[in-house]
Amino acid sequence: MSQSVTPYPATTNERIDDYLPFAPESVLDDLDCLVEVGPRPSGSSVPRHTAEWVGRFRRIGAAKLRHHGLEALIDDMMVLASELLTNGLLYGNGVLGFRLLITADAIGIVVFDGSINTPQVRGASVTEENGRGMFIVDTLATDWGVSPDGMATWCTLAIPARQS
Repeated sequence: MSQSVTPYPATTNERIDDYLPFAPESVLDDLDCLVEVGPRPSGSSVPRHTAEWVGRFRRIGAAKLRHHGLEALIDDMMVLASELLTNGLLYGNGVLGFRLLITADAIGIVVFDGSINTPQVRGASVTEENGRGMFIVDTLATDWGVSPDGMATWCTLAIPARQS
């Protein structure tokens, strides 16, 4: 039986004003990447060559922030991107999109995974190895949510006031 890959919908890609808490005209820089990682059988582990996309997207995002003089946000962005991208790989539908938007006062991270399953913040016990990702996102991000179609999870980080 063949499995289909959910296409990257234009609504998630283009209409950020439907779900991100900043207006499209305020965006100073917009990086949008998509890779087809292919579906994997339920319960199977993510192949190493696929998991490496998390690090690639983190490094690309860090370079963008460095370019804009936002070095102070790199560590937080990398943690947030790691959590959202890893969820996308674990629970997604064979595609992985990473979008980084930069405005004058915030950055937005959007991860598209083609799945309509909504991530949940939950408490993991001290013995569990997984289950803390969205708790970390909820704690670290200024805000977070899910696109109206459920296929993208986003978060924002406020840019601290710059010292003159």
